[in-house]
Amino acid sequence: MSLPESFQKHGTFFYSIPDAIERFGDIDGLVERVERCDMTHAWLRGHGRRSLYGDKEQNKEVIAALEERGVAVAIWGWLQGEDIEREAELALSAIDTYGLPGYVANIEQGTNGSDWSVDKIEKLILAVRKGMPDDGAIGVSSFGLIGWHRPELMKAVDEMVDMFAPQVYWFWYPDQKMVDQFGRYELMVPSEYV
Repeated sequence: MSLPESFQKHGTFFYSIPDAIERFGDIDGLVERVERCDMTHAWLRGHGRRSLYGDKEQNKEVIAALEERGVAVAIWGWLQGEDIEREAELALSAIDTYGLPGYVANIEQGTNGSDWSVDKIEKLILAVRKGMPDDGAIGVSSFGLIGWHRPELMKAVDEMVDMFAPQVYWFWYPDQKMVDQFGRYELMVPSEYV
């Protein structure tokens, strides 16, 4: 299977569509900013920890506007590792609600008390994959330096997912342990990061 356009090239993700619309004036202003940055795809937050996220109709308007201008769209959602069956159902509900072929599971062990194990992440990915449309693709977004943050979790699902999206922003980091990781990876070899 080839990757959907929403998993290729240069893109962005939206945490809060209302905040983005407010910042850029309206939906057209938001889409214009995406285009000005030469983004080929955008990921919209489709669910949070316990429920679908945001205004469904507004999200659908944004998806339509982005797609009309040639920007591919995927849905992403936060996953906590608390109740794998419920979280898989939530992910599938978001996929179904927006009808997009790409889904990005945001899994960050330890953040906001999330609790992941190899068994949990494997069960979640398998359940979501099983419930997705045939043309569906699934990715995992996590810490930028996988080798520093519980690499066994990503290794466990390496063959189950279509892509990884290490996050490149820094909130409370980097600390020295993370900085020391940079020299461990061979440049331009994605398998080095898993």
